[in-house]
Amino acid sequence: MSEANYPETQDQMGFTDNLYLAQTFTPRESHESLYATVKLYAMIPPHQVEVALQYTTPAGWPTGIDLAVHKIGQTWLEFYPPPRTHQCKIEGVRIVAGIGYALVLRIPPAYVYETCHAVFEPPPGHYPRGKLIRSLDQGHTWDTTDLGDLFFAEWGNPPLTPIKTDPPLNNFAVIDLAYTHWDIGLVIRVPTNVPCHLTCYCTDKQPGKHQTSRIVRGVAMPWHTYFCFVAWHVVEQSEYGSTLYHTFDFPDWKEGQTRWFTFKGEVDLQDVPSVGPIFKHTHPGGSPRYLPLYPIAPGDLTRIWNQTPITGQHWDKVDDIIPDEDATIVWMAAYWNGKETDLYTLTTPPAGLGKIERVTIYARWRRQGGYAYFIDFWHKLKTHGAIYTGPPYQSGGSYQTIAWVHPTNPFTGDPWTQAELATLQAGITLETYLGVGTASSGICTQVYALVTRGINGGPD
Repeated sequence: MSEANYPETQDQMGFTDNLYLAQTFTPRESHESLYATVKLYAMIPPHQVEVALQYTTPAGWPTGIDLAVHKIGQTWLEFYPPPRTHQCKIEGVRIVAGIGYALVLRIPPAYVYETCHAVFEPPPGHYPRGKLIRSLDQGHTWDTTDLGDLFFAEWGNPPLTPIKTDPPLNNFAVIDLAYTHWDIGLVIRVPTNVPCHLTCYCTDKQPGKHQTSRIVRGVAMPWHTYFCFVAWHVVEQSEYGSTLYHTFDFPDWKEGQTRWFTFKGEVDLQDVPSVGPIFKHTHPGGSPRYLPLYPIAPGDLTRIWNQTPITGQHWDKVDDIIPDEDATIVWMAAYWNGKETDLYTLTTPPAGLGKIERVTIYARWRRQGGYAYFIDFWHKLKTHGAIYTGPPYQSGGSYQTIAWVHPTNPFTGDPWTQAELATLQAGITLETYLGVGTASSGICTQVYALVTRGINGGPD
């Protein structure tokens, strides 16, 4: 789990005992911090550089209180030629998703007139959840003008403890493979032990195996085996820059097809001298990424009255795969002022969906009659025995399809599960108005839920 920005365009900015630099960031996943990476250039190495982790205030300033700090001594700053990537221990801090943090670069006040340079990406930077800022008074106040983004990474609690040696980190290891199978195509997600940028080489031709030999005392003896990887095509990871999790999309990989693949990477924008092992995988088949669930029976409420025919079960009027508009509808007759609700039992999705990214409730509706500002429409959703109501919408005389998005289950606050989809009900509330010389009513022609499957393996 990490936040990182390893830019292609790199420049340098100085910091001192008085001028501090800070890269703000907001993590997407909660984790235990272990390491941070920065890239420094020291023409005349200072005695010491400090890399500190702090919270940020609502204004985006570092608070000035160190949660953890790593000190880089002069020996490390001068022993290697500049610029150099430094892996800093930032341990013992619980990093919470959605909370603002800052990596602060500074030279201790005891070492006046000393300068070090940090590698950064000039604005506009590519890191989307923070920016590089600076302070001219030892962190008491901060200029929050966007200066771009620091060359940095922060990570912790990965699938395997990162390499303990000091950078440059010029190797990576593939820790695991996670597959997400669509009906057509699949996604592979790969975690590695260090932040890097991976490229996948994939082929449908089985690699050839070739034996080599060496001469020992005049006799040819069996020696190494090497593999011939042919007719491959290249798929670059979806994520920008260096990451701990790497996502590869294969939209044309069909059910029953077997392919072989391997990975080559960049660490600190330098090619890794070796490639990963060769993997083999056969697509076993799967469900589509987007699964619509349509009404198949009445739900726990059928209160919208005066339907034709009057059955009390209106699900078959809004179960359209393709909207038929006014041909079949659920509507509120304008005989009074009020609103009523229907819930509908939905299709049970197939098993084995894996991670679920979100559930979206759709309804297609319009108003009939005048006084549009009196007519509201509401989505309904029932899960874990609780009924939830969406925000009100007002529509004109033409049909509109309105979405109500739920990244998590509203009852639990957690990602949706397969079991919750099996009992999910979706519905609508329609309103009617009867006034002097005018009448308005709500009409709905289609209701369904759309399940968006997520990608297995690691954070999204």
